[in-house]
Amino acid sequence: MSGYTVFYFAGDFISMAAQAIAHPGSTIPCLGASGAIAAVMGAFLVTYPRDRIRTVLIIGWFVRITFIPVALLIGLWFLTQLADLGTVADVQSGGVAYVAHIAGAIFGGLNAPLFGNAYASQRWLL
Repeated sequence: MSGYTVFYFAGDFISMAAQAIAHPGSTIPCLGASGAIAAVMGAFLVTYPRDRIRTVLIIGWFVRITFIPVALLIGLWFLTQLADLGTVADVQSGGVAYVAHIAGAIFGGLNAPLFGNAYASQRWLL
């Protein structure tokens, strides 16, 4: 198993554990890979902080493909996760596991250096 695979599954496990700890009495199943993807995003931000990501920018009727700095794109995404966590954290109807996203991104950002080239060699997957 490659280092990237270990990193990915570790990010998924940590994010699911954080979600379960944050909401121990929840009867809603937690299913998905979004926590692992958040870990990859956190690792990408730490590993390639000056990179730019090709993005479809939609503002009203204006649509454009442009390059946005990774720190801005992932940073804004992370801030929206924090903001949404505060506004809808007590809703028991399923949907988005904000705690898993936040924990996954933090795990990825803190642990990307430990995986070194194992993560960087899989950059093409992003």
